[in-house]
Amino acid sequence: MAFKDNLKKIRTECDITQEELAKYLNVTRPTIAGYEARGKEPDYKTLIMISDYFHVSIDYLLTGQDYSGNINNVNTDEEYKRDLIQEINQKISILSESELEKLLDYTEYLLYERTH
Repeated sequence: MAFKDNLKKIRTECDITQEELAKYLNVTRPTIAGYEARGKEPDYKTLIMISDYFHVSIDYLLTGQDYSGNINNVNTDEEYKRDLIQEINQKISILSESELEKLLDYTEYLLYERTH
């Protein structure tokens, strides 16, 4: 199946409207309709966002094969943040002491930037 068919299939199976998906992707509903009906394809960044949202591989979206997720478990902002924190924690464990100090400095800088 083509991308347009795979996107429509997974979106409808997850009971997600075109409007909801468009809002998540920061595009218009007609853009989603274009993907599904007219065979337009998203840019690479958007394709990754769709893949993350539905927990499927890009291969699945493009070819309908290599399904690697649960279509009934749409990614939420909280789940995404939790996954990012888990990935950061895994990577932190292999940093040296000096690298950890740099990471702490950068974290403090980010927090400072948020308030100024």
